[in-house]
Amino acid sequence: ATEVYVTGTFDDWGKSTKLEKTGSVFMKKVELPIQNIQYKFVVDGDWIIDPNAPIETDSSGIQNNILVA
Repeated sequence: ATEVYVTGTFDDWGKSTKLEKTGSVFMKKVELPIQNIQYKFVVDGDWIIDPNAPIETDSSGIQNNILVA
């Protein structure tokens, strides 16, 4: 991957947080509101979920990862 973003309900799915590449890992500290957050990663333009993190299906039938407050 050359470009990775994290986006979700915390930024109204605005793809506003670009992760920084350190070696072969992308990461960034992101301050989030204390509430349940649905999120996805955008990797080189493809919207993906992390299969190793909790997943929730939204009201439109779309799968997203979830952080529970």
